Amino acid sequence: MKVSVRSMRGKGISIKRLGRKPQQHMAGTVVMKAVRFGRTIMGDVIEESDRVILPKSDDMMAIRNWPTARFIASLGYYIDTDTHERVNSASFVYLVDDKVYYW
Repeated sequence: MKVSVRSMRGKGISIKRLGRKPQQHMAGTVVMKAVRFGRTIMGDVIEESDRVILPKSDDMMAIRNWPTARFIASLGYYIDTDTHERVNSASFVYLVDDKVYYW
């Protein structure tokens, strides 16, 4: 299902279902695929949970080792937190509270 997602710092993740009858609800953790970054994160939801589920494993290719992105309001887009370059798309995104892990 195609959705538009926005992280609301300290309040959770706002998920807006795209289509003729848009619906909006809140979640604590969201996993997405085929993602585009803009003012919001748009893509297909794989899984979502009301609870905040932090990635804990340090194994190779674990989500915790993925690069992270952050929304910069003055620029109007997401940047990589390490390289400070704009993030346009990703194969997978793991959102938990206000953290955005992407691959």
